[in-house]
Amino acid sequence: MKKLISLLTFIALTTLTLVSFAQDSKTKDKTTQTPSGKKVKKDCLMMKKGQMMVRKDGKKTKMDKNMTLSNGIKVGTDGKVTMADGNTKMLKEGEKIYMDGTITAAKPKKKK
Repeated sequence: MKKLISLLTFIALTTLTLVSFAQDSKTKDKTTQTPSGKKVKKDCLMMKKGQMMVRKDGKKTKMDKNMTLSNGIKVGTDGKVTMADGNTKMLKEGEKIYMDGTITAAKPKKKK
């Protein structure tokens, strides 16, 4: 009986440890997994070659109208971002804004 209780305690603690590690991800993953298991990049808006682009479900299209994100941030077709508090910012070439409002800097270009 003691062995059974010890074994059950060990299994419970191991499970709790694994669950806590799985939920404690500090890195921002910019991909999402589709129901079929395929990984695609997360939806975002980006400045590319002077035009605003929309990436939705892994497909890029030209942004044809102003958008308001769920948190109140407004993004214009010219790259003007108006925060919920009224502050504004212009997206630079290569910058992205994700649907949660996170803005990422442009990746530096590789020298050939």
